[in-house]
This record gives sequence, C-alpha cells and structure tokens, in this order.
Amino acid sequence: MITGENNTLRGPFSLNRVSIFANVPDQTGILILIKSEDNSFVYLERTDNLRLALLSHVPENEKMDELKKVSPDRFVFRIVDDREYAFNLECRWFHMLSLVCNKIHPAFYPDKKVCPICGFESNVDDEI
Repeated sequence: MITGENNTLRGPFSLNRVSIFANVPDQTGILILIKSEDNSFVYLERTDNLRLALLSHVPENEKMDELKKVSPDRFVFRIVDDREYAFNLECRWFHMLSLVCNKIHPAFYPDKKVCPICGFESNVDDEI
C-alpha cells in the first residue's frame, strides 16, 4: 500500500476471485495487472467498477488474447472518484510505465479530452 485513503495505490494482490472479492470495492478507479515472475506491468485500465473489471481479468474469464499469453497473476488498484482525474492519472501512468499489453493511448468518452502528457486528443468519431 502507498498512503492515504483515496490517494492509495492498494496491493499487490493475487489475481483471483477470492482476493478480488476480499479487497476490491465496486467503485470507479484504475487497475494495473502485473506479472510477478519478472515484476512487469502488463496492463492498465480505467473503469467505473474495479471489482467487475478485475473479475473479467481472472485467468478463467480473460477474453483478451494478449493478456492470456502474458498471464498476469497480481494486481494493484487505486480508487478515483472523479472521471476526468481518473483519465489524467491513466494517461500519466500510460506514459510512465512500460506496459506490455497497452498499445493504444487511453481515450476519454463521451467527451473529447486531451492527454495532459502528450496532447493526444481522443475523438469519439475516430474510435467508433
């Protein structure tokens, strides 16, 4: 754990149903999947429901082929109440971490927002 209440990065925890139900609320936030074998940051995601998002990444539920190949087994998360702040934080971490599976820049929907780091501008029309 890193400090404070909502400013806390919580974990790492094992990526399994028991650990998720015991430690993760159904709140808005950001999660990072980790492969403990080499401590690599595998995947970053902003979500309106941390618990449901993490449950979708448990190995038996995972749908993303690239994540299946990499097999993350740990996770950390941070609760973030404000969606725009969550986007800014996701962008910051996207640029700061060497993520194995995130190849596409985070986008903010339904509004068009600009990345505070590189100026990338998400455009709903381009993404749909």
